[in-house]
Amino acid sequence: IMCGIFGFLLNENLNENDIKEGMNATSKLRHRGPDNLDYWFDVNDGIFLGHTRLSIIDLDKRSNQPSLSQSSAMVFNGEIYNFKEIRKKLELEGNKFRTSGDTEVLHRLLEVNNSNESFKKLDGMFAISFYENASLTLAVDNFGEKPLFWIKNHKGLYFSSEIQPLFEMLCLEKDISEEKIAEFTTSGFLNNGRTF
Repeated sequence: IMCGIFGFLLNENLNENDIKEGMNATSKLRHRGPDNLDYWFDVNDGIFLGHTRLSIIDLDKRSNQPSLSQSSAMVFNGEIYNFKEIRKKLELEGNKFRTSGDTEVLHRLLEVNNSNESFKKLDGMFAISFYENASLTLAVDNFGEKPLFWIKNHKGLYFSSEIQPLFEMLCLEKDISEEKIAEFTTSGFLNNGRTF
């Protein structure tokens, strides 16, 4: 399964209840990442990022997420297959690294390059949340191997590796779409980014 990510960007400052609900929702993904659970938030920016980690490539605790720098924050689920190649190119440009895994390399790539251009350089399976300059970018690999559910409402944008924490936090009602089930059984996928 590999890791779990959860987060939201609100149209207002975070309050204590927002933070508590974010922590609770992140903990619901603990089964995805039993090795570490952590979160980061900025009250004034209205951003909350949570992560549960399953350590595979790099066991170093410095690779725990959220991955933070002075100007950005990132959580991701997955694996970047070509991170060593990307790391070498970044090192030639003067970047230095503290860890040997893909998390730090991915974060640095997104920071130094336009994030849209960065995604074109990635070979892997991933669901990524990258926050910089009051802007949140969500991305998944081309095949959607790593799940990322999201919902936007009047308060902001919420996302999660699993849909259940979103249902619980936002008190959403489940309404199964027979049309979407038929679409999936016919074509093997769902159009327009919608769920069942």
